[in-house]
Amino acid sequence: MHRTLDRRTLLRGAGGVAIGLPFLELMLPRGASAQPSPRRYIVCFAGMSLGRDNAGKLTDIVPDRVGTGFDLKPPLQPLAPIQDDVIVVSNLKIPVGGPGGRLGGFHKSSISPLLTGVAPTSIAPNCNGPTSDQIVANHASFASKTKIPFLSLRVQADSYRGGGNVGVISWKSATQKNDPTVSPGLAFQNVFAGFTPPMSMTGGGPVAPDPALDRQRREEASVLDVVSASATRLKARLGRPDQVRLERHFDEIRALELRLGTIPDPKPMPPGAASGCALPGKPGADPPVMMDTAEEAEVGYAGEEQRAQALTGVLAKAMACDLTRVATLQYTCAQCFMNVEALVGVKMDLHELAHLSTIVGGKDVAQQKVMEMYGWHMKHFSALAQQLKSTLGSDGRPLLDNTVMVFVNEGGLGPAEGKNPAAHSTDSMMVITAGGRATGLKTGRHIRAAEDHTAKVVTAAMNAAGVMVPGLGEVQGRLESMFTG
Repeated sequence: MHRTLDRRTLLRGAGGVAIGLPFLELMLPRGASAQPSPRRYIVCFAGMSLGRDNAGKLTDIVPDRVGTGFDLKPPLQPLAPIQDDVIVVSNLKIPVGGPGGRLGGFHKSSISPLLTGVAPTSIAPNCNGPTSDQIVANHASFASKTKIPFLSLRVQADSYRGGGNVGVISWKSATQKNDPTVSPGLAFQNVFAGFTPPMSMTGGGPVAPDPALDRQRREEASVLDVVSASATRLKARLGRPDQVRLERHFDEIRALELRLGTIPDPKPMPPGAASGCALPGKPGADPPVMMDTAEEAEVGYAGEEQRAQALTGVLAKAMACDLTRVATLQYTCAQCFMNVEALVGVKMDLHELAHLSTIVGGKDVAQQKVMEMYGWHMKHFSALAQQLKSTLGSDGRPLLDNTVMVFVNEGGLGPAEGKNPAAHSTDSMMVITAGGRATGLKTGRHIRAAEDHTAKVVTAAMNAAGVMVPGLGEVQGRLESMFTG
């Protein structure tokens, strides 16, 4: 008798804990050897430009060679393991004024045209229309297909200075934003654990939490330990190839738990931070926000390196388990005031680094550090792509082949504000995509655009993901060379 397993099967344990499964051959219908793999869409963001004031050089970051076999400058070296899966599009532009343009002031006003293709109405860091991830998530080919319609995650724990919506890159509309999940532990729980709200409204009144579930939440057990009995029963039904896949899946979750558990210096979660939901398991405490105001300029750091690693693992596994197919991952906030000392050895926030040359060695050293910070973003972008590439989908191909990842950053490099070049420029911008080999994208290339709007790359990415919109916001058309090269 041929038995099958539903693709949405969850392993369940005590206290409502549940984890998703990878694709297994047992999930194939009788007589089938593979299924079409669903498409996925991810937008990643960096709050920085392509160089620093008066010392930045596009040749420090943009490949010299166009087409296949392009060279990877030091900031792009982390892409080497996935170079054949990447498209680097340079010489893009967001104009000042007009449809899809930005305002004269740089910071924050480039966010709306970059993410929505719609010109802003003020210098506030808001989007003036739906972002591409929301257009994709609400499309018929994505809506209601997964447990989680979309994920919004952010690595930088706090804006550290200023504020507003500098840490939000997902908007349903001009008036409705999607605040990201910042805590890696909370993100892990939201994705992998079955949960019951600590207080829900039924029959018109509040219901207190189940005491047994509360005890389970306080335990330090791995979610894998909690579901071990159901996992053992499932393994008995599997052939050897599926057993290997399941064991690898569990190993990856265990490694992620360990990584989360080693994040130091517990920080109490503020009331309401769990959005009214408490989840079982103990994924590890968040690093505290460390502020330094010694030089009259607040800079902060909260273990963003560890947070980036953990959130990358959460997102990769969420995609691998088909719990979601659409996500945003913001590494740093617009006008980033994160202290980069732990990352590149300079006690200065990223925004300041792009403008001043007060570090030992002058402007050239400062430019080198800006490039290293771009490379830091690329390291984590590449790590996410590599995890998707190492996981096979239901069609037997790497998940990355059917996933379109888009990496955008706040600015480019060109003349602005009396400086040449200036970090406050949206000339000579660059957008990087990864994945999409099975979606029509011609990967493994560097394309030098003709000052096309960045939105045309985003539209091409959405089209490759199966969402055939004619443009993004006020910007019509797509970059055809991404498909025809």
